[in-house]
Amino acid sequence: MKRAKQIKEFFTEKPNYAKNYTDFNCGHFAVYYASQKLQADEVHLYGFDSLFEFDLRSCTDFYLSSVRDNPNTHRLNQNWRPIWYHMFHDFKDINYKLYHRHNDIKIEPLPDNVEIVVKDPKKVKVNQ
Repeated sequence: MKRAKQIKEFFTEKPNYAKNYTDFNCGHFAVYYASQKLQADEVHLYGFDSLFEFDLRSCTDFYLSSVRDNPNTHRLNQNWRPIWYHMFHDFKDINYKLYHRHNDIKIEPLPDNVEIVVKDPKKVKVNQ
Protein backbone atom coordinates (compact mmCIF):
# COMPACT_ATOMS: atom_id res chain seq x y z
CA MET A 1 0.00 0.00 0.00
CA LYS A 2 3.02 2.26 0.48
CA ARG A 3 3.41 2.54 -3.32
CA ALA A 4 -0.24 2.09 -4.34
CA LYS A 5 -0.66 5.71 -5.41
CA GLN A 6 2.18 5.24 -7.93
CA ILE A 7 0.38 2.36 -9.69
CA LYS A 8 -1.23 3.65 -12.86
CA GLU A 9 -3.54 0.72 -13.46
CA PHE A 10 -4.83 -2.43 -11.82
CA PHE A 11 -5.58 -5.17 -14.32
CA THR A 12 -7.16 -8.05 -12.45
CA GLU A 13 -8.94 -9.79 -15.31
CA LYS A 14 -8.50 -13.55 -15.31
CA PRO A 15 -9.70 -15.76 -18.14
CA ASN A 16 -12.22 -18.47 -17.29
CA TYR A 17 -9.75 -21.20 -18.31
CA ALA A 18 -7.54 -20.29 -15.34
CA LYS A 19 -9.25 -21.84 -12.30
CA ASN A 20 -7.69 -19.34 -9.90
CA TYR A 21 -5.01 -16.66 -9.77
CA THR A 22 -2.46 -19.16 -8.41
CA ASP A 23 -2.71 -21.21 -11.62
CA PHE A 24 -2.24 -18.03 -13.68
CA ASN A 25 1.51 -17.34 -13.38
CA CYS A 26 3.30 -14.07 -14.17
CA GLY A 27 4.20 -15.24 -17.70
CA HIS A 28 0.57 -16.06 -18.41
CA PHE A 29 -0.44 -12.70 -17.03
CA ALA A 30 2.08 -10.75 -19.14
CA VAL A 31 1.04 -12.50 -22.36
CA TYR A 32 -2.65 -12.20 -21.49
CA TYR A 33 -2.24 -8.48 -20.77
CA ALA A 34 -0.45 -7.93 -24.10
CA SER A 35 -3.12 -9.93 -25.89
CA GLN A 36 -6.29 -8.74 -24.16
CA LYS A 37 -5.57 -5.23 -22.95
CA LEU A 38 -2.94 -4.03 -25.44
CA GLN A 39 -4.40 -6.05 -28.33
CA ALA A 40 -0.97 -6.80 -29.74
CA ASP A 41 -0.61 -8.11 -33.29
CA GLU A 42 2.41 -10.21 -32.39
CA VAL A 43 3.84 -11.40 -29.07
CA HIS A 44 7.41 -12.73 -28.70
CA LEU A 45 7.99 -15.12 -25.80
CA TYR A 46 11.51 -15.76 -24.51
CA GLY A 47 12.32 -17.90 -21.48
CA PHE A 48 9.09 -19.88 -21.35
CA ASP A 49 10.92 -23.15 -20.77
CA SER A 50 7.96 -24.81 -19.05
CA LEU A 51 6.36 -25.15 -22.49
CA PHE A 52 9.30 -27.25 -23.68
CA GLU A 53 10.89 -28.78 -20.57
CA PHE A 54 10.03 -30.30 -17.23
CA ASP A 55 12.26 -27.66 -15.62
CA LEU A 56 10.47 -24.73 -13.96
CA ARG A 57 13.47 -23.03 -12.39
CA SER A 58 13.34 -19.27 -12.65
CA CYS A 59 15.47 -16.32 -11.58
CA THR A 60 12.43 -15.31 -9.51
CA ASP A 61 13.32 -18.25 -7.26
CA PHE A 62 16.29 -16.22 -6.02
CA TYR A 63 13.87 -13.69 -4.51
CA LEU A 64 10.75 -15.70 -3.71
CA SER A 65 11.13 -19.21 -2.39
CA SER A 66 9.27 -21.86 -4.33
CA VAL A 67 9.16 -25.63 -4.00
CA ARG A 68 10.70 -27.12 -7.15
CA ASP A 69 10.67 -30.82 -6.32
CA ASN A 70 9.41 -33.26 -8.95
CA PRO A 71 5.82 -33.66 -7.64
CA ASN A 72 5.26 -29.90 -7.39
CA THR A 73 6.89 -29.25 -10.76
CA HIS A 74 4.63 -31.88 -12.34
CA ARG A 75 1.56 -30.32 -10.69
CA LEU A 76 2.46 -26.82 -11.89
CA ASN A 77 3.11 -28.02 -15.44
CA GLN A 78 -0.27 -29.79 -15.44
CA ASN A 79 -1.90 -26.50 -14.41
CA TRP A 80 0.13 -24.10 -16.57
CA ARG A 81 0.36 -25.82 -19.96
CA PRO A 82 -3.41 -26.03 -20.58
CA ILE A 83 -3.69 -22.29 -19.92
CA TRP A 84 -1.20 -21.63 -22.76
CA TYR A 85 -3.18 -23.93 -25.03
CA HIS A 86 -6.41 -22.06 -24.33
CA MET A 87 -4.80 -18.62 -24.52
CA PHE A 88 -3.26 -19.30 -27.93
CA HIS A 89 -6.65 -20.52 -29.18
CA ASP A 90 -8.51 -17.65 -27.53
CA PHE A 91 -6.48 -15.02 -29.41
CA LYS A 92 -6.39 -16.53 -32.91
CA ASP A 93 -5.66 -13.16 -34.55
CA ILE A 94 -2.42 -12.68 -32.63
CA ASN A 95 0.82 -14.26 -33.83
CA TYR A 96 2.87 -15.77 -31.00
CA LYS A 97 6.57 -16.51 -31.45
CA LEU A 98 8.12 -18.88 -28.93
CA TYR A 99 11.92 -18.85 -28.76
CA HIS A 100 13.72 -21.94 -27.48
CA ARG A 101 16.71 -24.16 -28.22
CA HIS A 102 14.53 -26.95 -29.72
CA ASN A 103 11.00 -27.27 -31.07
CA ASP A 104 9.73 -30.16 -28.92
CA ILE A 105 6.85 -28.25 -27.33
CA LYS A 106 4.78 -30.07 -24.72
CA ILE A 107 1.34 -28.76 -25.67
CA GLU A 108 -0.53 -30.08 -28.66
CA PRO A 109 -2.07 -29.43 -31.03
CA LEU A 110 -0.32 -26.14 -31.58
CA PRO A 111 -2.55 -23.64 -33.39
CA ASP A 112 -1.49 -21.97 -36.64
CA ASN A 113 -0.92 -18.62 -34.91
CA VAL A 114 2.00 -20.02 -32.86
CA GLU A 115 5.50 -20.30 -34.31
CA ILE A 116 8.49 -21.88 -32.61
CA VAL A 117 11.77 -20.15 -33.38
CA VAL A 118 14.75 -22.40 -32.64
CA LYS A 119 17.86 -20.54 -31.58
CA ASP A 120 21.22 -22.30 -31.84
CA PRO A 121 22.79 -21.93 -28.36
CA LYS A 122 26.27 -22.03 -29.93
CA LYS A 123 25.51 -18.85 -31.86
CA VAL A 124 24.06 -16.88 -28.95
CA LYS A 125 26.53 -14.30 -27.63
CA VAL A 126 26.85 -14.04 -23.89
CA ASN A 127 28.35 -10.91 -22.34
CA GLN A 128 30.70 -11.79 -19.54
